[in-house]
Amino acid sequence: MILLGIIAICWYIGGGKQAWARDLLVPILMGLSVGFLIDAPLHLKLLTGFMTCGGFQMIRMGYGNYSPHDDPTPSFLASITHDKGGWWIRAIYGVLVAVMGSIWLKIGGYIPLPLFLIYVGYSAIIGFLVSRLRLPRLLADFAVGAGFGSLIFLIGG
Repeated sequence: MILLGIIAICWYIGGGKQAWARDLLVPILMGLSVGFLIDAPLHLKLLTGFMTCGGFQMIRMGYGNYSPHDDPTPSFLASITHDKGGWWIRAIYGVLVAVMGSIWLKIGGYIPLPLFLIYVGYSAIIGFLVSRLRLPRLLADFAVGAGFGSLIFLIGG
């Protein structure tokens, strides 16, 4: 629970002017956690932790709303979806980050398919809801960060 709180705090801090906390610390913490928690030989722990860390680099993609009047350079997802509300952008972002961050756990057999799909699904739902419900940044960032971080509880099924 402490580690989950640290991940959520880093997600929140990284949403402000300290982007490094989200961009660097969250993937590193996720990779270290996975490497430590999976039941595997050392070389597979290292490989899976490293690949998980790399997969969570997807968080850098961005998920800003489409607003060409306010932002002439929209996020990648905004430029594709033209979603002015940001709800679908956040849901797609949740799917992409969850899949890329956890795919090596699925490939390695450390997380069963149903839990993998549940993780991806609730990551999308959290992203959609925090935007749709217009939650304050503190609550939204803690929810999203904790949602992604909850992967550590699913390891081993």
